Amino acid sequence: MIVVIGILLVCSASILIIYRNPPDNPDELGSVTLYYDFDEMVLTSGTVWTSESRLDTLYYVTSRNNMRAVLSANYYCDIPLAMNTDTWELLGPVDIGEYSGVVSGSWVVNGYDCWICILQISGSANVSYDKDSGVLVEIGWTETGLERSVDLQEMIFKQPTLPPVKLEGVLLAGIFAEIAVIVWLHDNRSKRSG
Repeated sequence: MIVVIGILLVCSASILIIYRNPPDNPDELGSVTLYYDFDEMVLTSGTVWTSESRLDTLYYVTSRNNMRAVLSANYYCDIPLAMNTDTWELLGPVDIGEYSGVVSGSWVVNGYDCWICILQISGSANVSYDKDSGVLVEIGWTETGLERSVDLQEMIFKQPTLPPVKLEGVLLAGIFAEIAVIVWLHDNRSKRSG
C-alpha cells in the first residue's frame, strides 16, 4: 500500500513539472530593464553652464507581447519610452507624446536598427526608436540654454526563472495527491479495524 501512495505522490509532483508554461512564453510576465546614459548641460546665471551625467536604470514588469504597451505609457525626459513603429515610413508624420515630427531616416544606433525622427520644437530635437521593439534608443535635444543627450546602453528582458504551472497541472496534481490521502486513510482504517 505504501508503494501505491508513493507512486501517486510522485505522479502528483511530476504533473507540476510537466504542466508548466513554455520557458520563453511571450505572454508570460517577466521584466525589462533599460539602461540609459544621460548627459545634460544647462545654462544658469546667464553665462555659466552646469553639466550632469548619469546612468539611469528603468525597470518594468511586463511580458514580451505587452512590453510596447507598458513602455509607451511611461515617459523618460518627456518622451514616450516606446512607440508603435510598425506603420512608420520615411518622411511620414509622427506624434511622439506631445510633440509632432517627421521620420527623417533610419540607421543603426548602439546596435539597434532605428527610425530617426525630427521633432518640431523651438530648437532642434531628434529621437530614435528601435524598429522591432519600438523602444526609445536615443534623444538629441538642443534649445536655448539646454543641451541633452540620451543613449540606450542596454535593454535586458528577463523571463521568470521557473515558469508558472498551468491550471490543468495544479488540478491534476491535486487529484493525485487527494487519491494518495484517501488510499492512506483507507489503509489506516483497515489496519485499525482488522
